[in-house]
Amino acid sequence: MWIANPFLVLAGDWGYTIMEKHYDLFKKMEGDVIQLMLCDYLNLYDQYNESETLETKFTGVGFYSRFHNLSSTSDSKHDMQTFHANGILNDNILVGFVLFVKNGFLDFLEGFTYDERWPENIQSYKVFLKDGGEKR
Repeated sequence: MWIANPFLVLAGDWGYTIMEKHYDLFKKMEGDVIQLMLCDYLNLYDQYNESETLETKFTGVGFYSRFHNLSSTSDSKHDMQTFHANGILNDNILVGFVLFVKNGFLDFLEGFTYDERWPENIQSYKVFLKDGGEKR
C-alpha cells in the first residue's frame, strides 16, 4: 500500500515541485523498478506491497524514497543487501537505482542520474537489469 502525497517539493537550491500528474508517473516508475529488482525475491516483493512510503526526497540529481514496512515478517536471507537496476528517462537521461534492504526489511530506494539533473517531468522511462531484462 502506498500513501501518496500529490505534491513533493525538492530540497536544496534546485527546489521545484512535481505536480500531481507527474507524481503518478513517478510512483509507477518507482513501483516498476522495485518489481523488476525483486522479481526473484517474492518475500521482499510482498513486503513492498505491504509497505508505505514515509518520505520521498529529491536532491536535484536524484531522489530517495524511505519505506515503512507494515509486514512483521523479515527476510533474514537478505539481512543487509542491495539490489541494482538501470534506466533511461525521457529517452535520453541515463539513471541508476539501488534498493537497500536492512535487517531483512526494505529500507529505501535511491535513484540517481549519471551526468545530468533529475528531470522535473518524467514523460517516459525504461528500466532494466544488468542482465538485459527490461520493463517499459
